[in-house]
Amino acid sequence: MVTFLLMITFILILPPVDNYLDSYMPFHYSVQLGGAIATGIMTGLSGSWFKKIITTKYTASSLLFFIGTITFWMIPRSMDLAVNNNFVDTVMFFNLYLASLLLGVTLVNGAFVLKSALGIYGLSMLLTMGIIFTQYETILCAVYTLEMQKETGKVLLILFSVFFLLFLFRSSRSLITLSNKQFN
Repeated sequence: MVTFLLMITFILILPPVDNYLDSYMPFHYSVQLGGAIATGIMTGLSGSWFKKIITTKYTASSLLFFIGTITFWMIPRSMDLAVNNNFVDTVMFFNLYLASLLLGVTLVNGAFVLKSALGIYGLSMLLTMGIIFTQYETILCAVYTLEMQKETGKVLLILFSVFFLLFLFRSSRSLITLSNKQFN
């Protein structure tokens, strides 16, 4: 499983795929950035050797690293640099992958409250970026057009809706499991 996820990760940054994804803002945000985050989290969740390296004492630093990474790469100036410079694009991808991998390892041992808070943070980030991209009448990323920016906002709002429903479903299941353990 880990090998397969690493293969997907490298395919997303190789020149033909990377150049194609960088050329269209919705693909860049949803497929490339989302792919780096998803493969990193799944690698962290599935890799048993990571769990031996990162214990619960690194939970806070892993979370802060992930939140800082996401916040930095969502700044339009950082995104412009990543699209214009292949080296910065590769650094961005591996930075997101590493932060997500650490997050995945942290989530395995994390408490319900921690997972919920992080889910709410991620959902609020998707919603905020979606609203900003759809409602702002000025180009935020100099590399992309206003139409691409609005399309990206719509994609992010759709992703927010899907992940919000998944979050509610997963949270309700976790709460039911926790209440059953508490009362049994």
